[in-house]
Amino acid sequence: MDNFDFTVVQNISFRLAYNKLGRKEDAEDIAQIVLMKLYLNIEKVKPEAVKSWVIQVTKNEIADFCKKNKITFSDQDVETIPDTYLPETHYSEQKKDPVLEEIINDLPEDQKRLINIYFSSGEKIRTIAERENIGYDKLKKLLYRVKKDIYAEYNIRIGFTGTKEIVGARLNENIQRFIKKFKTCIEENNLEKMRIYFGKKISLEEIPEIHIERIHDYTISLLSKNNYRLTLIFFENEKKIPSFLLLDFEIKANGNIKVTELPSVPSKVIAFMPEKMPENVFDMIRKKEKGQTILTEEQIQDIQKNYGTSIAPTAASELKKNNKEDDE
Repeated sequence: MDNFDFTVVQNISFRLAYNKLGRKEDAEDIAQIVLMKLYLNIEKVKPEAVKSWVIQVTKNEIADFCKKNKITFSDQDVETIPDTYLPETHYSEQKKDPVLEEIINDLPEDQKRLINIYFSSGEKIRTIAERENIGYDKLKKLLYRVKKDIYAEYNIRIGFTGTKEIVGARLNENIQRFIKKFKTCIEENNLEKMRIYFGKKISLEEIPEIHIERIHDYTISLLSKNNYRLTLIFFENEKKIPSFLLLDFEIKANGNIKVTELPSVPSKVIAFMPEKMPENVFDMIRKKEKGQTILTEEQIQDIQKNYGTSIAPTAASELKKNNKEDDE
């Protein structure tokens, strides 16, 4: 019989949340919470009830999110997952995920105890904070960081390679700090202030002049251990056409970012529309993100044609001389 498959739960919860909220980051956060709650309560959930448990908890989390963000919500807004997509055989043996268990066991004892209380008791953070004599804001921040770090480490260990789901709290803060400083230095035409990030091997004079009107977002992919590729998405002017900039960097032992390649633009950018994808295609894309499957050029072109939109990488033309033949 199959062991319990936590990645199935993760995908189901993500799909439900994404269909309602339409924002990948919010859906990922909800999927993380559901995954952790199931992990810590698995002995209490009957095998035949796991499917309905996962769907109901996901709906509860969506409802809480909508309430906090003043979004109208109804159970009817969340589509039901077909039986064939969540086979009961995945739940014939209720075992904890060894990867997740190892990550949680490696936490400092105080963090491990608090994260277990938070997910197992179902209590509000304020209630836990009062009982544990911890400041509400301090506990809220701690739980956020621990959840994000657990989730990122879990996804790296099961093979994720091309998604922000591999970014922990500290790395995200460092990336945000880097992006903010990079934009400021571009505006001031003084990249020398970025020397701490670029090191001595990269000539800052070779970085062409670009203009950043507004930062929109970033995506990230894992190249190898502690080595990442950052794709910065920004607008050069008021036109609603995004530009893209690639930066390769490594994480040093102290957690700091060190850029290892000159910035460049991708040769092609494809935006996918998960809400329009059939289940099998959606799974295929998710598996590619995890590094669990390699799509042929023909399969990629077919998915792009049916469920993708090509976006021209419009960053400064001077960057194109450094162009990498990478599809983002």
